Amino acid sequence: MKISVVLPVYNEEKVIESTVCTLKNYLAKNFEFYEIIAVNDGSSDKSAEILKSISGIKFVNLQTNHGKGYAVKKGAQISTGDAVIFTDADLCYGAEKIKNMVQSLVNSDISIGRRDVSRVGYSPLRRLFSQTFDIVTAPFLGKIADVQCGMKCFSKSAARAIFPHVKTNGFAFDFEILYLAHRFGFKISEIPVTMQKTEKSTVRIIRDPIFMIRDVVKVVLRNAFKNADFEDEFLNEKTHL
Repeated sequence: MKISVVLPVYNEEKVIESTVCTLKNYLAKNFEFYEIIAVNDGSSDKSAEILKSISGIKFVNLQTNHGKGYAVKKGAQISTGDAVIFTDADLCYGAEKIKNMVQSLVNSDISIGRRDVSRVGYSPLRRLFSQTFDIVTAPFLGKIADVQCGMKCFSKSAARAIFPHVKTNGFAFDFEILYLAHRFGFKISEIPVTMQKTEKSTVRIIRDPIFMIRDVVKVVLRNAFKNADFEDEFLNEKTHL
């Protein structure tokens, strides 16, 4: 089995070299075949320069910042693994759960990280925002407890079926992936994960919840009425987590 790990990168010059090194070491010890796909999402710092200097990875350099969802999709499109995983560039969930997530694909099509309800490592504002998002999306996703955890793993067939249909780049990106998975009938399992460091947050308390709800509604409407045109200039409004 070959493993593909996709890293969406936006202004991560302080940690990206360490992240890739950690992933290389972990994957080499646990899998015979693997690839790391780093997608620089129009960073304004030295992230692209650092990634170009690292050997043994696939590097995609987007000149314009589009959003995490767009970067993950681009990485997934060029992946060649039997399992496709994406995780945050600061590796805040560690690398150790990758093997658990891949193993869970024996009995499921997709495995996703599930953080503790308290969202350890988040600021109070970020915790509130994350928990609110879970509540808003629950009616569409059933028993899934943690929508926005930044670590998800897909079988090759699930990745090929889902990512070509993903349109959203912002907060609703993770929701759209799981919503499509539910519609396509893929089985989803959840793997407990723990944040190892505090996540940086750029949540805008007034604006972002509005975009969040708007994008969730558009995902549902777009997929419920395939002939309707819900694309507009705000559809892929980018918001960085």
